[in-house]
Amino acid sequence: MELDDIITDGKHITQLRTVLVKSMGENGADKLINNILELIQELPSAEEGSQNRHGLLLGYIQSGKTFAFTTAIALAADNGYRLFIILTSNNLILYNQTIDERLKQDLQSIEVEGKDSWEQKILMMTQTLKDPKGVLVLVTTKNTAILYKLEQTLRTIQEELKMGLPIALIIDDEADEGGLDTNTRRRSVNPLIEAGPTFSAIEEIRRLVPNHVRLQVTATPQALFLQDSGHESRPGFTVLLEPGADYVGSEQFFALKQEIDMIYENDDENELEERKSKIIRRIDQHDIHMMIEQEGDSIPDSLRDALLTFYIGATIKIVDEPSTRFSFLCHISARKADHDKISQIINKYIGVLRKSLIDYVDNNITSEDIYYLEKIYTDIISTYEDGISLGTIINELRESIIKTDISVINSSTTYQPTYSGKYNIFIGGTKIARGVTIKNLIVTYYGRQPKVTNMDTMLQHARMYGYRKNHMDVTRLFITEEIEKRFTVIYESEKALRDLIKRYPNENYRSIIINNTVRATRNNVLNKFSIGYYVSGKNYLQRYPYYNKSDIDKTTKNIDAILEDYPTTGIKTEEKEVDIEILIDILNNIHSVPRTFSLWNDKKIISALELMKTGNITRGLLIVSRNRNIGSKDKFGALLPPGYKAKASREYPTLFIFKVTGENWNGKPFWIPAITFPDTKDKYTFVFNLS
Repeated sequence: MELDDIITDGKHITQLRTVLVKSMGENGADKLINNILELIQELPSAEEGSQNRHGLLLGYIQSGKTFAFTTAIALAADNGYRLFIILTSNNLILYNQTIDERLKQDLQSIEVEGKDSWEQKILMMTQTLKDPKGVLVLVTTKNTAILYKLEQTLRTIQEELKMGLPIALIIDDEADEGGLDTNTRRRSVNPLIEAGPTFSAIEEIRRLVPNHVRLQVTATPQALFLQDSGHESRPGFTVLLEPGADYVGSEQFFALKQEIDMIYENDDENELEERKSKIIRRIDQHDIHMMIEQEGDSIPDSLRDALLTFYIGATIKIVDEPSTRFSFLCHISARKADHDKISQIINKYIGVLRKSLIDYVDNNITSEDIYYLEKIYTDIISTYEDGISLGTIINELRESIIKTDISVINSSTTYQPTYSGKYNIFIGGTKIARGVTIKNLIVTYYGRQPKVTNMDTMLQHARMYGYRKNHMDVTRLFITEEIEKRFTVIYESEKALRDLIKRYPNENYRSIIINNTVRATRNNVLNKFSIGYYVSGKNYLQRYPYYNKSDIDKTTKNIDAILEDYPTTGIKTEEKEVDIEILIDILNNIHSVPRTFSLWNDKKIISALELMKTGNITRGLLIVSRNRNIGSKDKFGALLPPGYKAKASREYPTLFIFKVTGENWNGKPFWIPAITFPDTKDKYTFVFNLS
């Protein structure tokens, strides 16, 4: 739709804006609506129909993605869309949170029906779609049985309508979870294997509603961008969802020192690094092993300190905000037995702490725990600037600690997080991760550390992100050193990817930064033969140059002009250092003959350099060689100079660029590149889809 043609003051968005203003203020509401207008412009008009476009609304962890697609529904409904299908996670907590707390409350003039009401309300839903002004939203989990039930419901409505279903907006919430083909890897080896059942059920619904736009919504798009080109699950366009002013995300926890001054303006860099260090506290890996593997219910020092940090921070806030309730999250394992054991350890320690508080306040008996409280108090006061005495905290905590509620949330539970106590402690794993918001979370104890982490999974575990700016002065994150390194890699990869999307929002190529302990996503949803890697320290040579006479003159002259100041042969390494943009300019004039499974890919090489540039690698090395006489049937490896590996920089990308005479080709000289990626200590790798 063209912006001038979009209705921006219709009934549905006007009603929703009132809800948004209450939640995020005038500026926040208008910012979100304007952001979603970018999405609406990507949709075809309801009258012209759809070519089954599919795109991505890319948000941040706990940044308000549900508000975003609710706003998309309201604006699309005002512009002629009348059928919406929302696919939510198979996590019932998230499903209930989406339908009960958001959609039914926020969309006041739109019929919203969940999976439990379809059968009883089939007549009402049909009448809604017969009404020219009626709008229907159907909400389902990505469960094969429920999806089949939705398919039958849509068929019944279609029969009652005696016509095709209207154009639909299918919103796939948490699109990288549940909706992807989990048999992709197996099918790449054996095409006779059927697609995964959930993916197949979703595709059947899409076939039943042939006129639709599929909108994927997630904060972790790694698996989506690594699908084959043209695949149903790979987004054709991307709209970035910007968070509100009070959002706290990965940069506040894991930004590199050189980037911190971009996050907090006008502050001294050393002070900012110190501020960052005051948020993160270390867990010894032995502490995790002790809780999971060893018998007994002794509490390790790091968990004790985390609980005391929570109690002091929450009590400070409760003194100022008596009606507010605060949360603590412990996530160190996916196993339910471990959750039960941790609950036992925490319960026992809270009992010990309560006795220590009673002894100290009532009988002036000082125990070891009081000394620990004093130590933690000193830490918290270093970031809490309003000032409050330890005595005030201890007296309040002595009375209020009894109002502690401990909840274990895993696959054995179906309820959402509840906040019955002043102090709410949540213990869990996977089920308390993706999509579940934990209110007023101020202390996170995270120790889940497999040998290799999936980037998207680990990022979804970051429940400490969200609209928490008002409580950052008492916020702490307890993690192991290795987990901090992994989160830092994820932050760098996520930031680079988003920066790349901002520059090229509708390009089909995307690269993801990974390293040897962090991979992009789970392997089963990726085509085994389509995934390529650019690895630190490795050299990649263009082996299929495009050398057509009619086109090569222009690109050769362009590169000649860029390199006119560079000598014919190599010079000392330090003298070849250039701005990375020069490398990109050269490669923008390089063209290859398309080879589906060639590791050299012009656009993906440039994409990798763009990612490095956003990650603060702004320099490169350039080695130029001319008058090379090599034929099309010769071994291209002969182009590389002796000892080329030693010539390449460990810190920067190195571009070798060779001008061949054109003999044994088409008689015209042209340039052939090779690139070596920096061999940094972090061993970063760029992963992409070869198709």
